[in-house]
Amino acid sequence: MEKKSYAAREAFTLEIKKMVSEKVGTEYQVERLTAGKNNGVIKETLHVSRKSSDYALSFYLEELYRSYCKGISTEALSENIAEIVREEDRTPVQIQEFLSRSWVEENLFLRLVNFEKNLEQLKDAVYVRRLDLAAVFYVLTEQGEGGIKSFRLPRELWERMGLGDAEEYFEHILENTERLFPAELKRIEDSLAECIRKEGGTEPEWLKKELQEESRENGRSLFYVLTNRQKLNGAIALFYPGLLSRLEEKFHGGFYLIPSSIHEMLLLAESEEAEAGELNQMVREVNESHVIPEEILSDHVYYYRKSCGLCSRLG
Repeated sequence: MEKKSYAAREAFTLEIKKMVSEKVGTEYQVERLTAGKNNGVIKETLHVSRKSSDYALSFYLEELYRSYCKGISTEALSENIAEIVREEDRTPVQIQEFLSRSWVEENLFLRLVNFEKNLEQLKDAVYVRRLDLAAVFYVLTEQGEGGIKSFRLPRELWERMGLGDAEEYFEHILENTERLFPAELKRIEDSLAECIRKEGGTEPEWLKKELQEESRENGRSLFYVLTNRQKLNGAIALFYPGLLSRLEEKFHGGFYLIPSSIHEMLLLAESEEAEAGELNQMVREVNESHVIPEEILSDHVYYYRKSCGLCSRLG
């Protein structure tokens, strides 16, 4: 079965590569390459580059094959890729033209990753270490309804601009990140209902009942979801200036921060009947069975109380 599955995927890859090459023309080179992702995950990509310049786009073959298995033809997929390439080529982003020091400082933002799991990728990156995590420096080039475009800031470029110690910029870039990606805190029930509606579904009866009961109880919830409005790489919000201190007032004391993924944190009041060891076991089990490998942030929970600050809770 595995051999048949591999053969089918290999045939798809060769076919989509051939069709994209035909559609974009001889000015472009279409290659099958590998790309390093978060947490050391390696993925195969279809890399389309213009032969006469540094312009290039990459498309993950796993995602393309998943779409194909859902019924989208290779013709439709290859035409979509070709159209994206043509559209980007009509308005290419010439990074060199606007990479001034002031522009970079204005558009820097942070993404949070696990430090130990990303040692190789962090070698040429600019980052600040916090606990067992790394806040990595990125530059935002475009943001709109279709999403964002950005690139990880190379250490070589940072040093060439003479920007100095990354630690000195940390608070400034946190403020930038909060401005570009404002924090969002919701009850987990509201967040779940929102996801279901976004997918075009209807909340199950148990969730409707839960939402009604909690509405009568002044909006109290066991878990809260901390992310950003874009719900993309939102775990960094836990470092937003003064945010945890304000949340302590909401929880009337210390609280746990459970790393759901690089995109969000689950918050749980300390007063609830939960121990760090049990929560850590839950995080490990969820990471193993439900979280995409490149989106895992940590295998243990964190804890915050104003008197002692933010710390890891192992066990």
